[in-house]
Amino acid sequence: MKHLLIAALAGSLVLASVEPSRAEPTTIAVTGDASELDQLVRTARARAEEPTGLEVDNRSPLLARFKLAPGDLIRTVNGSPALGRVFLMERTGVVYLDVLRGKQALVVRVAFKVAPTQQATIHPFELEQNLAASRVQDNFAVVTRAGKASGVVIVAPWYGSFERVDVLRAIDGAAVTTVEAVAQALEKIKPGASVVVKLDRSEQPVALKLTLYVPTPDTAADELQVKIDKGITKIDETHYTIARSLVDEILANPMAVAKGARVVPSIKEGKANGFKLYAIRPSSVYAKLGLANGDTLTKINSFELTSADKALEVYTQLRDAKSLVLEIQRRGKPITLTYTIR
Repeated sequence: MKHLLIAALAGSLVLASVEPSRAEPTTIAVTGDASELDQLVRTARARAEEPTGLEVDNRSPLLARFKLAPGDLIRTVNGSPALGRVFLMERTGVVYLDVLRGKQALVVRVAFKVAPTQQATIHPFELEQNLAASRVQDNFAVVTRAGKASGVVIVAPWYGSFERVDVLRAIDGAAVTTVEAVAQALEKIKPGASVVVKLDRSEQPVALKLTLYVPTPDTAADELQVKIDKGITKIDETHYTIARSLVDEILANPMAVAKGARVVPSIKEGKANGFKLYAIRPSSVYAKLGLANGDTLTKINSFELTSADKALEVYTQLRDAKSLVLEIQRRGKPITLTYTIR
């Protein structure tokens, strides 16, 4: 038995000696500008031959800035294939580039440079939408340090003021360590007033002076609201009538109703399956049509809404449509809403 144990141990040592080591990729940390990184990626050459990625422009003066070398191949950006070239459309404070340099794997960690003091103005409606969205989706998450809550991180993009992965530390001098504390502090802002938000952006401290915009009366918006109230009639929970004149006006000026809700692409199992609605204003056309926060719109008149092109195709057919059938998912259940246009 003793000899068997010695033989087994010896065999293990031999296998260990010939097994190739899998060292962790070297990480290179740099501080850069988002626009420069965007330029570097957009001037890179797409390489479809495996290994796929973006081959940096050897002539680019930005190579040294991001500690890259001629011939480097960017494989992924924040875990997504670099060939997509869309990673900066939803900016984060820190970007990770998986780079192949010959046979060597590298990770370039880019932290964006930020000004220590900043100012931002937010419209009351935008603030209302952001807070409403936070109650529908997980827009905030508590961060901890040494086992204790130390701030609140933004995990979804906001309109104009905060950026994704900002970590909020204090609002007007009061520490915020819960999601409810953030919501309550922001809801207290009066039009024309300002608060100072202490936050970490790209792991750098920032003092953001946030001012709530004072809206001016909008006569055109008031007139459109009257038309919406009069032009949509609810028959029952799933059937409505819509005035043709209201449809024509919305088609002529879709931006007039765009602020009534926040609409984002819905992704399921890695594929687009429609558009998700949240932060719906109670008086908006979306609410009047029976749509609710969290609804996912999957089809209109049997057209699947799997891309912007599909949505545009539906949009072009609305002018002559006599009826609309919307297929949605609400809390995991399919619902069909039917509209007759008169």
